[in-house]
Amino acid sequence: MATLSTTQTDNSQASITPSPLLELVAPVLEGMGRVEESLQEQLRARHAELQPLLEHCGELSGKRLRPLLLLLSASASGNSAKNQVRLATCVEMIHLATLIHDDILDQADQRRHRPTAHRLWGNQAAVLLGDYLFTHSFYLASTTGDARACEILGDATNRVCEGELRQIRTAGDFSLDQEAYLSMIEGKTAALCDCSCQLGARCAGATQEIQTAMSRYGRDIGIAFQIMDDLLDIVGSEKQVGKTLGSDLEQVKLTLPLIHALSRVNELQRTEIYELVRSPSRTREQGLMEWYLKTDALTYTRRVAESYIESARKQLQRLPDSAARRSLVSVGEFILRRDH
Repeated sequence: MATLSTTQTDNSQASITPSPLLELVAPVLEGMGRVEESLQEQLRARHAELQPLLEHCGELSGKRLRPLLLLLSASASGNSAKNQVRLATCVEMIHLATLIHDDILDQADQRRHRPTAHRLWGNQAAVLLGDYLFTHSFYLASTTGDARACEILGDATNRVCEGELRQIRTAGDFSLDQEAYLSMIEGKTAALCDCSCQLGARCAGATQEIQTAMSRYGRDIGIAFQIMDDLLDIVGSEKQVGKTLGSDLEQVKLTLPLIHALSRVNELQRTEIYELVRSPSRTREQGLMEWYLKTDALTYTRRVAESYIESARKQLQRLPDSAARRSLVSVGEFILRRDH
């Protein structure tokens, strides 16, 4: 999937580098530039020795998917959008915090082709950096004067942490089934996409029915995104993806391809797979790939992601036709085509 990057111009206006993603961003191009400016402003440290850490957060630019979902949802849901830039900045800071904490938990060496925060400054500083982003996001949300928006952000963050905790607690549990896996990623990844879309509709003054539809759209998009992310963890390359791959299996965290493969084999074959999971990485990767192919696990995983994208699209039928709505439809296509 193409990345969205921003650079500061002399007149302090954020400009977006041309990329295939521009077609999706076009309806909210100005707003995304304002979000980038807002994010850089919030990442200015009051103490000089902290600035390199906050600048590191700003360099984890990625796709800015969650702010994009918020702005597109606002544009597709109504004519006005109060507080949308500030709240989009909040959801991106929460997302950045989760990335920093995830990298510590996974002991990942790189993110976005850069060394991770804990590799640069150690675990203690990285934990506190993530905590700072969480707390600063909630402070910024409080300045909107919208108590309900703060509740939505707080609930989403709780669900993200719950999903991560559940995944840690079920590591090594080979009885984990697809339903439990989907429930976990609905928290750890989809909750923030759900939150972004719901907040966008709320900013636009949409009805409760539309806010609920957008929340469900975001949930389904987020689940599909995580499923494809887990697929890339198997078939992607670190050079292209730009982050450490294979960390889930290193910690025996089961994802959908492995769950499906285990569901399609007998007890003797399951034992063989258990042993492979605990083998050295090269042996593990080669051996498990054979089982993924035998059980059609990779194709199956993609089909599940496609089913969630289709479900997300159905939620958009409640919205009038617009460029923003068409971009929301296309977000699903980008997720299925993403290669990093």
